[in-house]
Amino acid sequence: IATWSFRDGYEDYVEGPDGGVYEWRELEVNYAIRSSDGGSSWGELQTLSTGTSPRSGIDVETDGQGTWIVVWSDTDLFMTRSEDDGLSWSEPVVIAVNAAPRYPSNTEVRHVTDDRWVIVFSSSAFGEDIYGIDEDVFSLRSTDGGVTWGEPIPVNTDAREDGATDTSSALSVDDAGRAIVAWESFRPLGNDGHIDADVFAAVSTDGGATWSAPATVNPGADTDTDYDGAPRLLADERGTWLALWQRRADSQR
Repeated sequence: IATWSFRDGYEDYVEGPDGGVYEWRELEVNYAIRSSDGGSSWGELQTLSTGTSPRSGIDVETDGQGTWIVVWSDTDLFMTRSEDDGLSWSEPVVIAVNAAPRYPSNTEVRHVTDDRWVIVFSSSAFGEDIYGIDEDVFSLRSTDGGVTWGEPIPVNTDAREDGATDTSSALSVDDAGRAIVAWESFRPLGNDGHIDADVFAAVSTDGGATWSAPATVNPGADTDTDYDGAPRLLADERGTWLALWQRRADSQR
């Protein structure tokens, strides 16, 4: 199954007390399409949702047993689910409110084991009375095959006091059900107070119920002044993990 978003804009004439004005609006449609022959051919285009707010971070995952879940972020975090290998989809539902990222970012869903799933997203608006508006990385999990979801919790466990922008998260799960999230964080790390982006990671061994304390991934994070960000993660069946990220030297920024 492939999923993607189509975005377009248009001018809408709105009447007001002092006459009419033209307002710019964005229209976005989320699509899915299915192949049952290894990608040689594709079936009918399916519309998952239609909205008038910018969305970012659409992602899709399967448990290999016929259940597929698609997630994306709008002002809120949405999910739709298929139990028949993508032939039909449930109506989109909101599973977290105020889940929009400040900047374009990733929203990712992964199957853990059995009926356990986990979603990771970043937001500067979710729980702002508790975590502030600096942007943090959050996760939420399901233990019933994606039918219901728990409350989001911070992946960067210092979210209440860090005051740093944590964004651009990547999520991966290995065959043992161990989940790792990597993300870029703008926080001073002892290099004379200089704030640059570094890659952090946290681990969960209980399906996203709890996360380890954030730890740096890129070497030299405590002393460099370079941008290290936009990480990606991958694990194989033997428990080997690979982290990739982009680096831009301070002189190039």
